[in-house]
Amino acid sequence: MTRTRRACLGALVVALSVALAWVLARPDGALVPTVTRVLADGAAVLVLGLAVVPWLDTARYRTELARRSTAVMAVTAWVWLAAELIRLVTTAADTAAVAVRDLGCGPRSSSPCRRPRAGPT
Repeated sequence: MTRTRRACLGALVVALSVALAWVLARPDGALVPTVTRVLADGAAVLVLGLAVVPWLDTARYRTELARRSTAVMAVTAWVWLAAELIRLVTTAADTAAVAVRDLGCGPRSSSPCRRPRAGPT
């Protein structure tokens, strides 16, 4: 099996799992939280799996397995981090009942983040 074929099969599995999760959560679920949840969970499983696999093999091949999986694990960890941050922001916006762009502190924000300083005027 070639790398391209493996990548295509992986993408197909992700696409089907997103579609299935979205269909099952259809009355309540939106597409962005579903996709970010699938990406975060899939990346977490892959990172933890790649970290554990060298420990399950014999000592003879541990360093080779760890060396070969390092780059993939680093990229997947970044994907996991990005997906979790996106999930965090979208969940915060849903909890506050505002759009994502309206979330936070600043001059355009509707939240009272800036308090006037007390002191002589």
